[in-house]
Amino acid sequence: MDSLSKDSYFLPGESVGRVEDLKKKLNLEKLKVGPGLMIKNGHLVTTVAGFLSISPSSVLWMLNNPRVYLPKLNDTVIAKVVKIRGDRYKVDLGSNTVAFLPVLAFTNATKKVRPDLTVGDLVYAKVCRVNPNIDFEITCQDPSAKNCKLGPLSSNNSYLIRIDIYLAQRLVMKNTSLSQFLKNELPPDCDIVVGINGLVYISAPTTDLTMRIVKIFKDFPKH
Repeated sequence: MDSLSKDSYFLPGESVGRVEDLKKKLNLEKLKVGPGLMIKNGHLVTTVAGFLSISPSSVLWMLNNPRVYLPKLNDTVIAKVVKIRGDRYKVDLGSNTVAFLPVLAFTNATKKVRPDLTVGDLVYAKVCRVNPNIDFEITCQDPSAKNCKLGPLSSNNSYLIRIDIYLAQRLVMKNTSLSQFLKNELPPDCDIVVGINGLVYISAPTTDLTMRIVKIFKDFPKH
C-alpha cells in the first residue's frame, strides 16, 4: 500500500486509511497506534504533520521534527515539578510548556498514601488532557499497562539531559534500529527513561557510569 510507505508525508487531520483496511493490508489482528496518530470514526488520523513510519513490531506512528514540544494525548513525557498548588503539582514539560499533575494521579495513590513530591523532582508521566481552552494535564496512572513504569524518578546518581525531539521520538519507539543500538551500548544495570518531549533521565550505580551514558547521548548525531 503506497500510503504506508515510510516516505509518506501527512498534514495534521489527514486520514491514513480505514482501520479495518489497514489491518488487512498489514496482516494484523489489532492496529497498534503510536505518537502522532489517533483512531477517529473508524479511520486512522494524523494529529501532527510528518512522515508515516512503521516500526519492526508493526506500530504505526508519525515522525516529525518540531523545534518546540507541543503535548499530544498519550505522549509519555518527563516533567519537572515547579510549583505545588493544593491538590495538584504544576510541572514543566520543557520549552516553557507547563501542565498540571493531580496529587492522586499515581498508581494506588490515596489521600493518606501518595508520593510527596517537592519542587525540582522529576516524574515520568503520560499526557491525559489536551485542550486549547484548558491547562494540559498529565498522569502517572496507566490502567492499560501490566507493569506501569510511570511515576517519580529517583534523584540518586541521576542526570537529566535534553536531546532533539526527533531523536527522542525514534528512541521512544522501542523496536527502531536506533533504540536497539542504544540498548546494545548501555550497561544492563542502568535506568534510562526517554520522554517524547526531548528529555532523557539517566541513572546508574555510580556517578562515573552515569556520565559515561550521558556522553553516549551527547555523541548522537544532531538531526
